[in-house]
This record gives sequence, structure tokens and C-alpha cells, in this order.
Amino acid sequence: MSDSGKKRRVLLKLSGEAFGAGSLGVNPDVISSLAREIAEAAQTVEIAVVVGGGNIIRGLAASHRGIDRVTGDYMGMLELDLASRSIEDRAALHRQVFGDQAKDFAIESEVVRLVEDTDHDGVADKSSVYADGFNSELDGIASGVLARHGQVWFTNIPSLWLLEGEAGKVKKTELLRGFGVRCGIRGKASGG
Repeated sequence: MSDSGKKRRVLLKLSGEAFGAGSLGVNPDVISSLAREIAEAAQTVEIAVVVGGGNIIRGLAASHRGIDRVTGDYMGMLELDLASRSIEDRAALHRQVFGDQAKDFAIESEVVRLVEDTDHDGVADKSSVYADGFNSELDGIASGVLARHGQVWFTNIPSLWLLEGEAGKVKKTELLRGFGVRCGIRGKASGG
């Protein structure tokens, strides 16, 4: 206990895989042992427990049963995903779940294209890359573009960008950062 007589608070994160004692599911002996240890510790500290979902499903195991590997991984990490409070938590979650493959999230980039009607006939006849390079591990799906008076505002999780200049010479200014705490089933992040 602290000097004020209040119990300290502790957050205990348990891997769901631990409940299966090396396999999927729940092993009653493991649950009983963990419950005894937590009850004993709760005599001196307040404990909040977060449990992962790895004991229920893992992407690799699911892929052998016809479920897409990525979907299976997301199903197994749902509880961890819901516990994320920041984009830094999401980056740590990617590294925890996907290991070295987390860097693969940075392979592809969202692209802002400039579409023009150069002959003024009401039909777009030219398209060029206006801005790209939105491909960090945390960059997700582009979700909005607003062009006004030579400026372009672009939302690409986790950031709101101001884009200015001519195609190929665009100045990118990050105005806000921190959106997209949650992962999505199809895409790297969803609003949150």
C-alpha cells in the first residue's frame, strides 16, 4: 500500500495463448492457477486484467482452415486492438502480432492524383500523381480530399495533411496526427 493507505493500481495483460497451455482453447488447470495468483496479489494491489484472444484463434492456424491469414490474425488480436489508446499502441500491436512482417505495411503508398479536363469538353483527359509517399507502417487508407484555392487537405490515417504546390513539387505539411487508433479488417486502420 502507498503512504496514503490506498492500494496501488496494476494493469495485468495476459496473453490468451497462456490459457491454452500450448494449444488453442482454455485449460481449466491454468485458469485455476492464474486465478489463485491474481487473488493473492489483489491483497496488496488493485488489479485490472486484460486478456488477449490468442487462445481462441491465430491467423496461421485459421489459414489452414480456409480463413484468410490476415483476417484470422485480426480476429485473434481484436481484444488487444480494443485496448489500444494511441497510434503508438497500434504500432506496438503491429510489431507484437506480425513481428518482422509489420514493416510490410510500409510497402505501398496512397496516392493523390490530379485529374484534369485540359480541352474543356467536360471529360477528364489527363491524370498525374499530385502527391504520394504516404506509406509509413501507420499510414492507412486515404479517406478524404478537399481542394480549394490552390490548397489540398488530405486525410490519410493517422494524419491530416495540407498539400500545396504543383504536381511533383508538393509541400506536405502534417496539420494533425493521431487518428486511426483501431485496426480494420480490410485496411491498416479504421477511424477511432
